[in-house]
Amino acid sequence: MSKSLRPGAASTKSRRAKCALVPQVSATVAKLIATIQAEAEAATLEALSAKDGILVLQPIESGSAHFSDYGETLVFRDTHGAAVRYYQRLELPEKWRGSELERTWHPSHFRVYVTRVDGEGRQWGASLGIHVTDEFGTLVAVPE
Repeated sequence: MSKSLRPGAASTKSRRAKCALVPQVSATVAKLIATIQAEAEAATLEALSAKDGILVLQPIESGSAHFSDYGETLVFRDTHGAAVRYYQRLELPEKWRGSELERTWHPSHFRVYVTRVDGEGRQWGASLGIHVTDEFGTLVAVPE
């Protein structure tokens, strides 16, 4: 007589087996691994840039980033010049009244701009468009 398994028993067992294969490491070792991976990625991108003429925009370094509040503008900037700017115009400017600009304005809109730096130190900028905060407080893009 064969022994029957309850539904899900095999998947639970296989999940446990997979978890046993993933080594547990300390926070120090995890940080060291992350640093090594970041250095390897940077070296690979630099080699690709030099060899193939590929332009690589460096990521914003969260470890060196600082926050500035300029009233209607919030800026996160790292030491290399990369930045993300969030601009929110809370009041409709008087000169916009009756113009096309009045239709595009809303106090809940954030205009988001990003500046990244390439391997040669040149800055590249882009507008990420209009964003709003959702019911969970997350900034999300407004479809155009």
